This record gives sequence, structure tokens and C-alpha cells, in this order.
Amino acid sequence: EHLLRENLSCNEISFSNIKTVRNNGIAITCRKEEDVQALLDKIENSESLNNVITARKPVKRHPSIIIYGIPDQTTNEEVQDSLRHHTGIDKDLKIRFKLRRRTQGTSHWVIETPSEEFKKTTSIKKLPINWSMHNIREFFHIKKMSEMSCLRPPFQFL
Repeated sequence: EHLLRENLSCNEISFSNIKTVRNNGIAITCRKEEDVQALLDKIENSESLNNVITARKPVKRHPSIIIYGIPDQTTNEEVQDSLRHHTGIDKDLKIRFKLRRRTQGTSHWVIETPSEEFKKTTSIKKLPINWSMHNIREFFHIKKMSEMSCLRPPFQFL
């Protein structure tokens, strides 16, 4: 952040918001697409900034589905084959992560799906994998909030 302050003037580009993010990074929101491109160009053209700062646009996150109760022995290829066969999807979908289930030996799979594939997969509701049916639902990415001082009750002296 201090490098940007030293090398760029905030009057050159109109910002709507600046946030700090993980790993000592910052996220800058601009009002217009031209401002975004101007900021990226200035960072690329400045040697002092280009060596230290990596500038990129954020990627769009696709919606996700969750497939419930998949046995641990089930392979990714079996799930992808079943999805291809029952939904007509041509390409492999990316597995984001697996959630452990209460019962031993099974887990829930969260899979990232582009919007067209998302519509196809959520419309079938159940997916047969290895002669057993598994429910499919939309998965909502929920971020936990850490403790916030404004939500805690005030400290009282006795």
C-alpha cells in the first residue's frame, strides 16, 4: 500500500473502495473499467512497482453443487462419468473440496459448476453413482465471521 502511495497519485484514478486482503495484499475497487485498465497499465509500466506488486483482476466464482453421501472408495472418474451420462455435460467439473459426513466411510463432495452445467445438474435432483442414488443440491459458500467487538456484550465491573 505504501508503494502505491509513493508511486501513484490517487487523483489520477477514481477509486470507490480499498480493502486489505490476505498475505499483505490490497483489493482496489474502481468506478469505471477504464480506471481499472489505467491502474494496471501504470503498475506494469513502473519498474519499481512491477517488480514488487502483482496486479490482477479477481476471477469470478462459479456456483457450486453438493453431492451427498458418496462412499470414500468412489473415484473422481466414476462421479464425472455419472454426471456426464445423466446431465449431458461434456467437460469434467472441478471438485472444490470434500466434507466429512457423520457416518464413517462417506463424504459430501462440493463441485464447482459453470452456470449452464449448474442448471443441468440441479434439475436432476438425484444422481446414481455405482447403483446408489445421491441427492444433489446447490451449495452456498458461507464465510464464518470472527469475533467482533461490537457483537460481544460490554464488559461490566462488579
